[in-house]
Amino acid sequence: MCGMGRTGRWFAVEHDDVVADLVTLGKAIPGGTLALSAVRVQSRHLETIRTGGVFFIHRGTYSHHTVAVAAGLAAVGIMEEENLVEAVGEIRKRFIMTPGVQ
Repeated sequence: MCGMGRTGRWFAVEHDDVVADLVTLGKAIPGGTLALSAVRVQSRHLETIRTGGVFFIHRGTYSHHTVAVAAGLAAVGIMEEENLVEAVGEIRKRFIMTPGVQ
């Protein structure tokens, strides 16, 4: 619900050491400039789909749009190059009032 990197980690669940099997992403991937969605899945699950003889249909309103994907890759690249997630993490520390919370 809070977008990538907006809490000082790429995904907010990482603050609680949650390792999700599947994460759905949408809207904010290309910096809010274009509609784009994605699914992040653990490799072991992806391999099960690939090798298990299961036909996985994936498409929808925001799928397979090369301009949106290019914008998303560029936005994530900028976030990485400029260390924006880490910068947000430093700012976040000023707002955390609970002792021991990182």
